[in-house]
Amino acid sequence: MEIVADDPPAPPAAQSVVREPPAWIADAMTRMNGQDPRLVTEKTVTKSDVNKSLSRLLIPFTAIKDEDFLTDDERRSIDGMYEESKNTKKKYAGFQVKVIDPMTRTWDLALKRWNMEKSSKNDGFSSNYSLQKNWNRLAEANEFEEGDGLELWSFRAEGQLCLAIFTH
Repeated sequence: MEIVADDPPAPPAAQSVVREPPAWIADAMTRMNGQDPRLVTEKTVTKSDVNKSLSRLLIPFTAIKDEDFLTDDERRSIDGMYEESKNTKKKYAGFQVKVIDPMTRTWDLALKRWNMEKSSKNDGFSSNYSLQKNWNRLAEANEFEEGDGLELWSFRAEGQLCLAIFTH
């Protein structure tokens, strides 16, 4: 009698990370009538994230925990602005978003798509989102440093995308 092994089970599909937000985010959401918290990313703050001349937080697509933090319309808008700027070689303002910090200060930042060429042109590029416009002020006020663990959460307040950020 021949024994035939079953095929190994397929790996589970990538699933959204389900985790409760920290209490300060839940409290801020309550005050803002917010809902639908999602962990967008966890990362280590890099040297470039706190480089004042670059003035941006890089969020690699590969590090995003929950791609549904953006609605389809928001994603289309960001992608459309990116494509238009690529074609016209003009800078674009990005998608305006409110960001709160652990002191519940609100910051107006721009969420943009940004493709970066890899070290060798033959390697293609890496796709990222970046938080810009006022990033240096937020990072400095919160004393973000290279090597810090960073969490970025999203939620909806009156239908608008809001982000909450902190380091540990």
